[in-house]
Amino acid sequence: MKIKFKESLIVIAGLILGLMILMVSLMRATLDKVINEARAGQFRDVPMLVEGKEIYKLPYGGKLPGERFYFLKKIRNWSWEILSRKEKNKIELSLILADKKMSEAWALLKKGYKQEAFTTGDEAVDKLKYAYQLLTESEVDQESQEMFQEKIIEKQEVYKDILESWKKQ
Repeated sequence: MKIKFKESLIVIAGLILGLMILMVSLMRATLDKVINEARAGQFRDVPMLVEGKEIYKLPYGGKLPGERFYFLKKIRNWSWEILSRKEKNKIELSLILADKKMSEAWALLKKGYKQEAFTTGDEAVDKLKYAYQLLTESEVDQESQEMFQEKIIEKQEVYKDILESWKKQ
């Protein structure tokens, strides 16, 4: 009887280990896909309008805070941050996640959840601050540093314009 119990534990442990390896592989693959799409410019399809003029395009936000299974998105984002080993990728991912947060905020606003939209918009700004912190602490080459700095400044200005336009609504 004990042998069967031990064998069952080994099988269960093997299945759990296999599932963990599969999940890490899927997270890594989706991270690479998102970063490559962002670099290729295939990522943004949600136009941001301020006073009737398109000022920026955001990626599709997907699940929204408060929706069922949103926690899975948070786990995925957390996993992406852990799997990003290179400093450049961490900074780039933070910029992508900031845009995704702003897209979530826009979707919440369209659904009439104004307070939640502003809270999520603040989270997007926090992601930009985190990207800037990573940039200042990193040892990336000068060219990349200037490029990321420009992107952070551009996004800060756009987010500010977007959030201010929402306050007027």
